[in-house]
Amino acid sequence: MTALPRIALDAAELVPPRIDPAVERPFPREGRTLLLAVMVAQLADLATFLPAIALTGIQAESNPLARQLYLVAGDAGPVAFKAIAVVALVLLVRRVAVRFPRLAAPSAAIVIAIGLIGTASNIIGGLLG
Repeated sequence: MTALPRIALDAAELVPPRIDPAVERPFPREGRTLLLAVMVAQLADLATFLPAIALTGIQAESNPLARQLYLVAGDAGPVAFKAIAVVALVLLVRRVAVRFPRLAAPSAAIVIAIGLIGTASNIIGGLLG
């Protein structure tokens, strides 16, 4: 009977490679839904801001930056700022979804909640108040 040849194995070959959590991955399909929800929540905040301010006046705005932008640039100030913020938040959530997929949903949930709280505040304090 012939003996099988011995194969020398290095210990590193027995351990599967460790996946670095910060490595770029393809954009997950479910991430598109998160991004859409982020955009809808933030744009709802913007869509309710202007009518609420028209009814109650800018003094009702609790955000000092939005208030100052409105006083300096009129409607265009807060609209431009919110548009830039929406783009930045969408890109940020997308980046988190690619690099840290497990953190994508919690990150998006925070951004969505901020948009929905702003929308509710605009509706309750401005449109219904």
